[in-house]
Order: sequence, then C-alpha cells, then structure tokens
Amino acid sequence: MTLTAAATGFVIFLLCLMGIHSQTWGVEYASKRICAFEGSTVEISCTYTYPPRISYKKTVVQREFWFTKLKDNNPLDLTEDPDYAGRVTYRCSEKNCMLRIRGLKRSDFAEYKFRFETNQPGGNFTGSPGVSLTVTDLQVLSQRKRDCPTYPCALFELTCHSSCVPPHFSYVWYKNGEIITAGSQQKYSAWFFTADSVSCALRGHESFHSPAVCPRVQVIRSGQELVCHSSCFPLHHLSFIWFMNGQEVQGETSSYYRKPVSPEASYSCSYQGHRSPEVYAPKSVSVSMSLTEIMEGSSVTLTCSCDANPAAKFRWYKNNQPLLRKDQSLILRSVQRSDSRKYHCVAENKLGEAASDYVFINVEYPPETSSVSVSPSAEVLEGSSVTLTCSSDANPAANYTWFKDNRPLRSEDKVHFSSIRSEHSGNYSCKSENKHGQSSSTPLLLDVQYPPRIPSVSVSVFGKISKGSSVTLTCSSDANPAANFSWYKKDENSPKASGPNWTISDFRAEHSGFYYCEAENRRGRLNSSLHLIEAETGSWKSAAAGTTTFAVLLFVFIPAFLWIRKNRRVTEQQEKRAANRSQLNTSPDINSPSAETEAAEEQLELHYSSIYFSKNQEECLYSNIRRNPKPRQRPEDNSVE
Repeated sequence: MTLTAAATGFVIFLLCLMGIHSQTWGVEYASKRICAFEGSTVEISCTYTYPPRISYKKTVVQREFWFTKLKDNNPLDLTEDPDYAGRVTYRCSEKNCMLRIRGLKRSDFAEYKFRFETNQPGGNFTGSPGVSLTVTDLQVLSQRKRDCPTYPCALFELTCHSSCVPPHFSYVWYKNGEIITAGSQQKYSAWFFTADSVSCALRGHESFHSPAVCPRVQVIRSGQELVCHSSCFPLHHLSFIWFMNGQEVQGETSSYYRKPVSPEASYSCSYQGHRSPEVYAPKSVSVSMSLTEIMEGSSVTLTCSCDANPAAKFRWYKNNQPLLRKDQSLILRSVQRSDSRKYHCVAENKLGEAASDYVFINVEYPPETSSVSVSPSAEVLEGSSVTLTCSSDANPAANYTWFKDNRPLRSEDKVHFSSIRSEHSGNYSCKSENKHGQSSSTPLLLDVQYPPRIPSVSVSVFGKISKGSSVTLTCSSDANPAANFSWYKKDENSPKASGPNWTISDFRAEHSGFYYCEAENRRGRLNSSLHLIEAETGSWKSAAAGTTTFAVLLFVFIPAFLWIRKNRRVTEQQEKRAANRSQLNTSPDINSPSAETEAAEEQLELHYSSIYFSKNQEECLYSNIRRNPKPRQRPEDNSVE
C-alpha cells in the first residue's frame, strides 16, 4: 500500500468516526397529527437515532414501545394498558417502529409517544412532543329546503360532516345503499322521499361510511324542546312514541316532546318501528392528568372525558376563571409554580351541561430564597422571649437545619428562647432542604443587650501612695452596649472624672478616701464597691527619722565601746603574761590552768560588728553581731612549746 493510499484510508476512517460520534439521540414521527374514524384501524410510525458507541461501548437497544400515560411515574407500555387490550400491535425493525391500533374508540383520543431504552447509562429517550390522534365519526347533516307539493318528499341540502377531516377530501354519497354517481363533494342537494335513506363516506375509506339518515330517527334539541327528527318525513306527522329513561311516555305522539326536559334523564323516540338512540346531557365528567408528580418546567396534559349523547363540547377553568382553550385536552407546556392551581372542565351538549370535580396541579421545585427572621423584630433584651424563624419558597415543604456560628444547632423550622441570655448572642443561619435540592440563608446576627454587670476597680499603686506621685484607677464592667464610666468619691454627688481610666498625677493627702465607679448604658447602671486609697502620713515619717538616728548611734558608739574594752583587756593580759613568765622560770608547768584560761579569753575577742536596716519601713530594725571565728595570733606563741 502506498503512503498516499494509507493517508486516504486514515482520513476516511476519521470521517467515519466523526460520523459515528456526530449522531445524537432522536425520534422523528411520520405525522404529528392524525385523524381517524371510530371503529377503524390507524397506524402511527416513527424513526429513531442514537450513537452507535459511547466511550467505546456499543449501543444496544433493549426495549422499544409506545405510550400515552404514566404509571407510578413511569411510561406505561400500550401493550400492558387495559384500555388497549387486544387492539395494539408493534412492528419494529432497525431504527423504525410502527404502532397499529384496531377498533378505534372515541376514548383513544390522546398524544402517542415512542420511547426506546438502551444498555448505555442514561441511554433512554422519548420522542416528545408525540403524535396527536383524533377519533371522529362521519354523520349526515340535513337542512330541509322545501316540501313536495303532492308527494311525501322534500328537498334537502346534505352535508357529510366530520370534526377533523379537511374540506379538500373527495366524498362518496349513498342513497338506499347505492352509490350516487353525481355526488363527490362534501355537500349534496336532492329530493328525497320518506322511505329513502342517505349516507356518506370518504373516498378511499368507503368501509367507514356514516349512518343513514332515513329511516334513521334521532332526537334533537330545538330551543327548549326535544324533536323526534328524520330528514325524510314531515314534522306534522302524528305517529311518534317517546321514551324517558327507557320507559314509554304516555300521551306524547307528536314529533315534539311537550313535557319539561330534565338534564338527569335520557330520551329517545320511535317512528314507524325505527327507534332513535337515547340522548342525554353529559354525565360522569372527569379530568385525568398525564403526570402524577409535576416538576417545574415539565409539560402536563389534562384530559376531560364524559358520557354524553350527542357528543359534548368542553370548556376549561383555572381557579374558576374561564380559559380560552375549548378542546377536550388542555396541554400546559413548561409549567411554572404560578400554574399550581385547581382546574376543572365543563362538558356541554344541547341537552345540558355538567362540571367535573377539581383537580389540583401541584408544581414542585427545590427550596429558594431561604431567610431568617426574628420576633420581636426590635432590639433583643436579656431575659425576653425571642423566636427565630426559617422560611423558604419550596414545594414540597422544606426541612430545616439551624446553625450558630457555622456549627449545627437543631433541626426544626423555629428556634425559641423563653428567657434569652447573653451567651445566646451569635450569627444564626438555616438550611432549607427537600427532595429536589437545598438552599442556605445569609447569617443573622442576634445581639442580646443587657445592663452593666458589677464593675471592678483596680489601682496602679499597691499600698499607701507617696505625696506627689501618680496613681491610675481603672474600672471595668461587662455590658452590651458597652458601658460609660463615671468616678465618684464617697459622700460626694458630683463625679470626679469620666471614662474607664482616671489618673491622679499629683497625689496629695486630701486625695485620700473611699472611691467607686459607676457603669452605665441605656439598659441600666450599676456601682462598684468602695475602694480606699490613702497617702503616707507625717507621723510615719517622724518614726522613720527616729529609727534612722537610733541606727546611726548604734553604728558609732557600740564599736567605740567595744574597742575601749578590747584595749583594756589587752593591757590586763600583758601584765598577766609578764607575771606568768617570771613564775615559769621558777616552776614551769605547761598544763597549768592559767594557760587554758588565757586561750579561752583570747577566743572571746570581738572581730567585727554590722547593723542591717530593713528596706521595709514597717519591719523592725535589728542588728547582727558576729565574733571573729579565728583567734588572733599572739607574739608570744613562738616561745611556747
């Protein structure tokens, strides 16, 4: 293989991959609206697409079906719907699926959707909007133009009527069971005798032709009266039989029913053995919803059904206010929470009308606009009763969790303080949560106010204060709002100063006394206990001076006294030693008592003295005298052995 061929093949491969991954999920219907006749068979078809692979995993279709309504919030397969039992079949091939419904009923009027499910995660898809199917029947409407002058016949203008067939269709007319070749339009005019019968059909659908109007007899409403009507006999003929609720009404033989008409009763008539169907006002009127759980933004269909003959027309009401929609179904696309209202329908025909019960559309959505409110809303005072309330816009109703300073507190919609305290102050927030989501409020500061607690006073100087020195008094008190402080001296009314700190820079004797501070905010005031501050007195200074003089005297005179005594003792000892030497020369005795006495006396010699004065003036003065621990050496020791 050449390089060019390889490159070309690679490009084709990439294009194939791009083609594969460009395919998306989708369902396309052959027709959006279908009108079919009652009793006929209808076919609804679609094609669908999906990515062949997702993340290298091949997509496999596991289920494909059609549905019109939900059961337990899941689409209900038509083959499992009791209303369609034995009438529904599917014919599905590769990416195509056709629904066939046989024996159509008027109740088959609905929106049909196709759904397929795959092996991919989240790989389920529903084609929405679906196909709207209308089930109708043909009927001949006649208008008498004029009667024949001599024969029991009349000129009629006939209309082949259907509620949903477009006017450009071609028609087939039948007279006494034979095709009228001259008639191919929706309207047809001709002379008809009493025994003639007329019907019509759509060309191509001849097997579903309308009922014959003659000798077909029907009851119609004309003003306030009922009329036994046939297109082919004169109204003045007197051979009618009337029935009410299946029972013959005696005395009524005219084509007009003369008795009062009850909307709760059914009526029929008979002419020459041909009895009309029963006619009655709508009954058993009800409204059904396509969804049981309605999320905001989803679509929901309300369908009004009833039993009535002739067929009823419908009116819709929202909160008892009429809506413009007059179809059998009311489709609400992308519902909003404002659509959460009560709805009902009214079914009406010429014999009367009846209303359905109310159905409530409950649009659900996650919590929004969570907020915290406080009651009472004024300033919060200590000891008062306070309630915090968490609120949010949510459906279904939210569950609430409280937080104080970002810490979980409790799970309920309200927090109540019967007697609030200062420690309850803080930032409070709440979280609102339901099955669809959650929302958190902004924090609310709960500021509990209270009067000042008992103030405390401290002084910068310990003990008595020297004259001229500086001293600072400090007052503190716990209060909210913060307290203002004033300083007072006992038995004086005027404050000495204001503020938490008061400094006396030049303290004098007249400043001595008992002081206290007053703490005050707009919630109250409170005084501290008395605090004594006093200056150093003069008598104390005299005592200190006397003590100092006494200490000086002791320091001077005691050493002098000891020195004199020492010199006297030295002299005495010298004299004794001289006498002892003379005695030694005559009778020496080293063990004599006089030698021991001399040594002992020498040990008693004073070495030094000291006096210590306490730095604390209140302590007693004292002296400490120590003797010399080492005896002085005598010069005579060199001669003693």
